[in-house]
Amino acid sequence: MILTDKAKEDFKEWVFENYYFQDLNVLYPLHLIDTLIIEFFDSVGIYIEIHYSRILGDKFLCIVNTEANYNLTSYQDSRQQATEQAIKKANDLYNSRYENV
Repeated sequence: MILTDKAKEDFKEWVFENYYFQDLNVLYPLHLIDTLIIEFFDSVGIYIEIHYSRILGDKFLCIVNTEANYNLTSYQDSRQQATEQAIKKANDLYNSRYENV
């Protein structure tokens, strides 16, 4: 799983509260985990966007927004790569909220 630390703990709790999955491993082969992670981050005010751009040479832009800031994370060759990079950035933002708590 891409998530770490507090984000991983809170994500698992969120999934169990909002869905009927008892074992997250069931989601991995179905590639549903990214969708749930993005929905989790939406619920805590961290928004992930993936945009395709021909102008930038057929690249996918991954953007992570919060109410406080806007982060263009990177340009990637595929939607999956862009999604993974955006989730990693959102994970870092989420965990940084709890570093000194």
